[in-house]
Amino acid sequence: MNSQLNDKVTMFEKVLIGLGCPKLSKSNVFKVDECSDVYFSRVILKEKDTILLTLEFSKSGIDIHLDGSSEVFSWGNEFIENNLDEVLDVMKIILTSEIRVESYGKAMKKFCFIDADKKITLLEFKVFESLFINPFRKAVKTFPPIL
Repeated sequence: MNSQLNDKVTMFEKVLIGLGCPKLSKSNVFKVDECSDVYFSRVILKEKDTILLTLEFSKSGIDIHLDGSSEVFSWGNEFIENNLDEVLDVMKIILTSEIRVESYGKAMKKFCFIDADKKITLLEFKVFESLFINPFRKAVKTFPPIL
């Protein structure tokens, strides 16, 4: 595996191990969906009854897709290098938080990551895929923590 790609997968595995979970190769939560030893590795959740989560590790960075929204988080190599603690914290938040998703069709989604114990919002943001938001198509889903 390419060293830049391997470093990113190893970084994610360290997050998993820090949360008391096994490495990807022994995980009962995640599976490697696609892999090219040179260019990228795609990791998805095995569980079908939870949020749709895809992590894509590539030579150029990390992309995280949530609930059908592409590149909710997209970090390039330079950002990861300069903000490693922030990247690791966001990964931990994604894996250990209750996730509330407000969607307005495909136009906009609002993600809230809520601490499962304290019920406080740790992270909140919106993803826009269109300029035309229909408030009558609002739907709210809440997903339990992944780990």
